[in-house]
Amino acid sequence: MQGELIDGVPVLWAEEPGPFEAVLIFGSGILDEPLAVRGAMRLVAHLAESSLPRRNHPSRDWQDLETTYFAASGSPEQVVGYLEGICRALARLPLDRLAHEAEVLGTADLSPVSEVAQCLLWGRYGHSGPGSANHEGPGLHGISAEEVRSAAARVFHRDNAALVLTGPPPEGLRLPLPEGERPAVRAAAPEVITGAVWFASDVPDPGMSWSGDPGNPALLLSHYVFRERLVQALRHRNGLSHEIRDVHLPLGPGRAEFIFWPDSREGHEQRVAELMWQEALRLASEDPTEAELAREVTAYRERAATVERPVDELLEAAGCLLVDRDYQDLEARLESLARVAPEQLRTAFATALRTAVVTVPNGLHLELPQLDGRPVPALTCNAYGDPAPGTVFRPKRTDRLRYRDLRGAQLVLTDDGIWHRAAPDDVHYVAFAEASALIECENGRLLLGGTHCVIDVDESLYPGAARASAAADAAVPPRLRFRAPGFRAE
Repeated sequence: MQGELIDGVPVLWAEEPGPFEAVLIFGSGILDEPLAVRGAMRLVAHLAESSLPRRNHPSRDWQDLETTYFAASGSPEQVVGYLEGICRALARLPLDRLAHEAEVLGTADLSPVSEVAQCLLWGRYGHSGPGSANHEGPGLHGISAEEVRSAAARVFHRDNAALVLTGPPPEGLRLPLPEGERPAVRAAAPEVITGAVWFASDVPDPGMSWSGDPGNPALLLSHYVFRERLVQALRHRNGLSHEIRDVHLPLGPGRAEFIFWPDSREGHEQRVAELMWQEALRLASEDPTEAELAREVTAYRERAATVERPVDELLEAAGCLLVDRDYQDLEARLESLARVAPEQLRTAFATALRTAVVTVPNGLHLELPQLDGRPVPALTCNAYGDPAPGTVFRPKRTDRLRYRDLRGAQLVLTDDGIWHRAAPDDVHYVAFAEASALIECENGRLLLGGTHCVIDVDESLYPGAARASAAADAAVPPRLRFRAPGFRAE
């Protein structure tokens, strides 16, 4: 791997056979967008791509939680032309095409992680940080031209960029990006849930995750050992899963989420979840064998040699550079993995398992033991007693008489936030100061807390609740407010 600066942009390259490839990376992703402008960076990227002349070589843009990418392959001359064109286009976006490109992007799946992974992130982080990855925000049509322009100036500049190439920089390569201010180092998102929990959600398959330091070689190796054990248990011994899907997502300094979501034979989702937990307990309580560790280190090396390519390693290095994460090259990683002892792996995994989050499809109920024998609790955000004194709004008398589940329902507006009681033992609260978003809907407002609570200020259900909506509008900062997709106020 070699490097140099071109027009102030770090360029990393290594020789690789095949077409010449380039990936221009910006160190900002979905985690860097408040919900109120979720999608602005994707619109910037798509507007820039769409403004280039027709190209007879492959190119595309995409985004993950931490970074945004533009990639092209072809002859060196074609790639040079693409890179210069995209850099210039980012500085003069065709905003007159904003509505059209929002329509085009509306047909694509823009989520960087799976549906199950999104739910697991929400389980740990609530509605903030990585937990908001499954929320579309205002929708692409709710993003204004000014918000797109602001995202372009904040993100797409030379001080937030890096370039990787599969060969030395061609003669004449220019990267005419504007200057900008390097974004502050992204702090690790606060975890709402730090102990093991399970919950049911609208997912097709079960999944589980745990949180830990991706720089810990014992924890990283445990990811691969656990994956192979799931393959043996779920696929080969019980025939319940065909594919064991997994990922570990870096989420800030010293933290990543290790996620597994095996597909499941219909009707066997609960059994898959229970077997997955049994394998986790076994790995956390019994040392793996030396041979098992050696096989996974060998598999890691072989994947790097036969599946991954030099450009993948370049992307890892460039990503670490942009988000201020320590980079360790492949050989150093292999050496650190080879030094992991069975006891170290078991200890690292047992520690991580205390942070486990498990989700299953709605309608299922789990009873899982922790390592100390205590049950894994169900996730709940209902941690409140009676609502504080305030202005009380209740459903209309006729509705309370007609619908049993509304008889105890009430909204309570206080100076600091809004309470909702659905039943005597089902009470929720969101403080205005801790809100992650306020969504304007057809019938009122949705107030999202920083944890898992959502307060539905339904003005059609609670007469007079427009007062609560107005109080929320006044208290929640404008940068956290937006209209629900498809809703346009008169």
